[in-house]
Amino acid sequence: MATTINEVINREAPLMESRRLAYLNQMKTLTDSPVNLPQKTVAGLTPEQTAARNLYSAGIGSYQPYLDSATDAQNAALGYIGGGYDTTGIAGTQTGMGAGMINAASNQLAANQAAGMPAAYQQMATEGYNDPTGRNYISQGIGGLQNAGAMFDPASASGFMNQYEDTAVQQALQDIQRQGDIAAQQGNANAVSAGAFGGARSGIQAAELQRNVLDQQGRTAANMRNTGYMNALQNATAAFENSANRGITGATNTGQLGNLYSTAAMNAAGGIGNLGLGFGKLDSSNVALQGDLGTAAANTGSIYGNLAGIQSGIGRDNSGVGMNLANIGGAGVQYGSTQANDLYNVGANIRNVNQLGNDATYANQMATVAEPYNRLMAYGDALNKTPSTQSSMTASTTPNAGMANTIVGGLGTAAGLYGASRSGGIV
Repeated sequence: MATTINEVINREAPLMESRRLAYLNQMKTLTDSPVNLPQKTVAGLTPEQTAARNLYSAGIGSYQPYLDSATDAQNAALGYIGGGYDTTGIAGTQTGMGAGMINAASNQLAANQAAGMPAAYQQMATEGYNDPTGRNYISQGIGGLQNAGAMFDPASASGFMNQYEDTAVQQALQDIQRQGDIAAQQGNANAVSAGAFGGARSGIQAAELQRNVLDQQGRTAANMRNTGYMNALQNATAAFENSANRGITGATNTGQLGNLYSTAAMNAAGGIGNLGLGFGKLDSSNVALQGDLGTAAANTGSIYGNLAGIQSGIGRDNSGVGMNLANIGGAGVQYGSTQANDLYNVGANIRNVNQLGNDATYANQMATVAEPYNRLMAYGDALNKTPSTQSSMTASTTPNAGMANTIVGGLGTAAGLYGASRSGGIV
């Protein structure tokens, strides 16, 4: 019994097969060649920045001579003031005048007490302590801080959605459908030219094309809507955070204002209360004693006050000179620092521009290196997405067969090759 051997060879369309082989050869050639990658460069300090650093260094310690002169002037002023305290005999003539002024003050104090002044001061102090204005500001600040911790509501992103998003999505879907219709017409034209229009293969290609169109439309619509929502959510989150930060700042400022107001009111109330207590403790018997003590204090104060007035004038003048010298030194340092800072900022701006130029050059060089790879990748992606056909070639052989069987087998093989060529779009 004769044995029949069947050999089946499946191949892609010759055009696609040749282009894939060419693409692989180009990719191998490109990847086998070494690439010299560009190096990033950093812009150095500009002449303006170097000059600013030198100016800073030159200004260090320049104030010291002025400070030394100011110290000498202050020491001289202290010497004159000390000499004024030694001249105590000058103040003797002021004793009687000081006693009269103290007695008049004591009489006025007694009159105020008789007129009910302590009670009035106490009432004013109580009103100051009970003033709710500061506490109200503090309560408002606390409430604002509590409200600032509210949870972000993702539903608020709907208010930031682009109102033209649906129009853009629909236009993109129409563009994809139009490209699909063009591809379908081209496929029908190819099928007609190959004599295969209306066949099962033509229907399969049309169905696959329509599936690809619907798949691309779905991905495009999903990506566009997802991008629109994420942008709206990001904008809503930023608006929420900005509002919360403004609320925290306002609440903090309001609380600080309340604290300052309360502190000032309590200090004022305490001072008024103490004044009222002082009035309340003084009575007619203590007025005389306070007058005597006041006379002694006035005498002593007059003596030292007159000494300071007579002898310390020169000291004050010298002290003023010292302060002016110190201010001149400080102003010189400040002006030099400001000038150096401005010069450094100018240099920094120039350096930033230089760095931008370096970065642009580096980016352009990298783009030049990557361009062949990007081109081949785009071409390979196009090859992968291009529909292709396959052809099958079947050959049957029978060892030790007669001439008749050989002729019949050859005819069958030829017929199979012709059918495979037509189904593969070759003929």
